[in-house]
Amino acid sequence: FSITTYVNSFDFVHGEAKAGVMSRFFLCNKSPNVFMGLTGTNGFQMIWRKCMDCNAEHSEVDSNVRYTQGWVKLEKLDDAYSGYWKHNEEDEWNLVDTVTVESSEPDLYTGLVVSSKKQDQLATAVFSDFSVEEASPSPTSSPVPTMTPPDLYLWPAGSTSECPEGASVPQDNCWEAALLLIENSDYFQSRPGYDSSILSVHDWNYTPCGCFLYDLYQYFHINFDTSTTGCFADNRSYSICTVPEDATPSPTSSP
Repeated sequence: FSITTYVNSFDFVHGEAKAGVMSRFFLCNKSPNVFMGLTGTNGFQMIWRKCMDCNAEHSEVDSNVRYTQGWVKLEKLDDAYSGYWKHNEEDEWNLVDTVTVESSEPDLYTGLVVSSKKQDQLATAVFSDFSVEEASPSPTSSPVPTMTPPDLYLWPAGSTSECPEGASVPQDNCWEAALLLIENSDYFQSRPGYDSSILSVHDWNYTPCGCFLYDLYQYFHINFDTSTTGCFADNRSYSICTVPEDATPSPTSSP
């Protein structure tokens, strides 16, 4: 079988909170299970426990990345489970891992899961497009090449609402690109760098679209705005593009 869902939003209270899909043999705490979904601060992650009372194992796509939206899928073929993720519906699926979890149990519990990781606080998630279907092999995308510093340019704050066409930094590369530029910027090196180890991903309506650094004077954030319309040239936002500012600029919003 194949179980798929879209995580519309994920409001978490702990870095190891989880939201996604799961298949498990029993409903007790230590049951063998396989999970594929979002975590609080480690992006997309596949987690599994192969036997009763065994320690859980995991494979992750990124570390120190904060996603609150995305597609996840868990496929089962015989005793092999494969976890997949993607950001947008039209994207190809990205394979995280394939693991074997053997069981003689005739039935499985399968569905949506949310875990806060804190007993005294709740995590919440909104899901859509949940489906359970007969499994078929998923086409996967090729790895995105790692960027190098000469390919990256930090545009001045408020200079653009989005990078020129073809010059945007993909979401998967945003955090790495920002860290490379921070290392070479005297201005941002002088900042305490609040949350500089985490990429915040959201659909804002007051920032540039795509990858940017958001300056709050005493500290800054690494952000990625998933919007494709309504982009805004905010005077605290430094867009990260693959062409310099003196290239043909994209239109900026009116004051």
